[in-house]
Amino acid sequence: MTRHSLKLLVTFCFVVLGSMVTFGFSSGPDPGYTNAPGDIDTCVNCHDQFQLNTGSGQVSLTGLPQVYQPGQTYPLTISVEQQGRTRWGFQATALTANGEKAGTFVLTDPNLTRIQSSSVSGKLRDYIEHTQAGTQNGTPRKATWRFSWKAPATDAGPVTFYFCGNAANGDNTNQGDYIYSSVALTNSPTSQLAVKLLAPNGGETFQTGQTVEVKWETTNASQAESHEVRLSTDSGATFPTRIAAALSPQAQSFSWQIPETLSSTTARLRVEAYPKGGLPPITTASAGDFAIVRSNAMTITNVTPGTAAIGAKPTVTITGVNFVAGSQVDFGSGIKVKSVELVSPTQLSVKLKIKATATAGLRDVKVTTPTGTTAIKTGAFRIT
Repeated sequence: MTRHSLKLLVTFCFVVLGSMVTFGFSSGPDPGYTNAPGDIDTCVNCHDQFQLNTGSGQVSLTGLPQVYQPGQTYPLTISVEQQGRTRWGFQATALTANGEKAGTFVLTDPNLTRIQSSSVSGKLRDYIEHTQAGTQNGTPRKATWRFSWKAPATDAGPVTFYFCGNAANGDNTNQGDYIYSSVALTNSPTSQLAVKLLAPNGGETFQTGQTVEVKWETTNASQAESHEVRLSTDSGATFPTRIAAALSPQAQSFSWQIPETLSSTTARLRVEAYPKGGLPPITTASAGDFAIVRSNAMTITNVTPGTAAIGAKPTVTITGVNFVAGSQVDFGSGIKVKSVELVSPTQLSVKLKIKATATAGLRDVKVTTPTGTTAIKTGAFRIT
C-alpha cells in the first residue's frame, strides 16, 4: 500500500512503530502529541510541511484561573484559528510539576471531544482531543472545543496545560497544514508566583554614576525561571530599556550603576519574574516616579505641602539635589517669598505669604542659584 493511499485528513498524528510511515487520523490522535515533557512530539511529526508555530494562526486556551481551588470545576475553551483553513484538531493534557496527571477532564460535548489516557515514565496522563465530528470540516477561519477541568482534590502545586492545534486545509493529506503549540499555567493557593518591588519605589533622587540597589521580593521563587529589570523614563507608560536580564529565580536584588548619559525626572523600574514553561512574566513596578540627575545639576523633586489657601502663610519644604546658599525661590505672582533657608544640599525651607490677590490654580516652582543656575518643577504648588 502506498503512502498516499494511507493519507487521511489529520488533525493530530501518531508514529507507526517500525519502518512504516507516519500518518494521522481525523478521528483523533493517539496520546502524546501536546509537546509536554516526555510526550512523543507534536503533530509536526506527521504534518511536516511547515515547522511548528510558523503560520499566521494560533492555538489558545481560555477560562483557566490564575489560581485554582482544589476540587473546583472550571469550564475551558480551546480555539484554533487561521485564515484560509477549513478543518481543525487539538490535543491537550494537564500536568503537575513532576509530570503527573493533574485533575480530571470532563466531557461536555462528547460529539466533538474525547479523552484518552497513557503512561509516560510510569506516570498516568489524560489527553483530551477532537473526535472525527470535532474536526468541524468546512468550518472557516476558526474552530473551538468546550470542556471542563476539575482541579485536583488537594493542593497539587502549579498545573501546566500543554496543548496543540492543527489548522488544516481540508485536502485529505498531511501536507499544507499548520501546527501550533502553547502552554498555560494555573497556580495552587500555595504555589502562586508573585513579585513585589521594594526599592526604588518613587520619590527618590539619584545622580548619574551612582550605584542603586534595586530590591524586590519574590514569593514561590521555585516557580520562576528568571528575573529581569527594566527602566521607564515616561512615568511607567513604557519600559523599553533592559538594565538586567537572566537573573536567577532566587535573586532578590540587583546593583545598578546609573549611566552618566541618563537624565529623567519621571523614571521608574519594573521587575519581571518569568514563570517556568515559557509563560508571560509576573511584573511589579515603582509606585511613583524617581529622579535621575547629572552629578552637578540642581533639580527639584518635591514640594511639601503642595497646596495652600489664599491668605495662608505656610512654610514649604523643597527637596531635590545640589541646592546652594543664597538661592532665590519663585512661586509666581501673588505669592510672596518671605525667606529661604538652605537646610542641606537636598532641602530648602521656604516661608510664604499667599496674597489676597493671588489666583487659584497650579503654580510652577523655580529655584535660582546666585550664579544663575535654575531648576523648575512644573505644577508643583496649588493655590486653593
